[in-house]
Amino acid sequence: MNPKKPSQQILLVSNDKQFCSWLCAQVIPHTKIHLVLKSHLSLTLTEPTFDPDNLIILFYLKTTSDEKYALDVMLKQLQEFPRLKFFLVLDKLNLKVVYECLKFGSSALILKSEFEKAPFEIIDQIQKSQFILSPKLMNAMLEKFKQPMEELLKIKKLTPREIEVLDLIAVGYLNKEISKRLNISENTVKSLTYKIYKKLEVNNRVGAVRKYLNV
Repeated sequence: MNPKKPSQQILLVSNDKQFCSWLCAQVIPHTKIHLVLKSHLSLTLTEPTFDPDNLIILFYLKTTSDEKYALDVMLKQLQEFPRLKFFLVLDKLNLKVVYECLKFGSSALILKSEFEKAPFEIIDQIQKSQFILSPKLMNAMLEKFKQPMEELLKIKKLTPREIEVLDLIAVGYLNKEISKRLNISENTVKSLTYKIYKKLEVNNRVGAVRKYLNV
């Protein structure tokens, strides 16, 4: 059975000829894709043949320049056309770009390697107003959020006295200065420092301070 022809129009904004040719060959004739050069997008959106309320703009982000351009367009065009949908295909994993795209209102984010497996099905989902974040991007984001939580749990294992010692280490105090400040022996400071290293899974002061300050 032939796939149902979708109603929404798609503007593929890319100067990458290889990607454009590949995508058109994959989804046409089931989905009509209009190719638009970066420099022509603003003018294209004003043409009467396109309805911004029923339009998907697809970007292929291969270079840093592509990423910056897409973010600039999203920020500008969503102010004028709030119902525009933006679909971004990333050539490589870049969580900073992913966060920025989500913040600016992207409707779909997917890695090219995943998009290549089922381009028509993915486009069809977007046209049905479904938000899409690819599994690899989702897993990478969850892993990124999980790391600070794991470090926080390590910090919480420290006793109040160990926290006091680590606070002083963080501002540059030496063992002798810490012992005077807390009125404990240097051997006690060394023992507490060793326990801190063990709980934070580090080998020196620099590693301990980095984990402490990054939580």
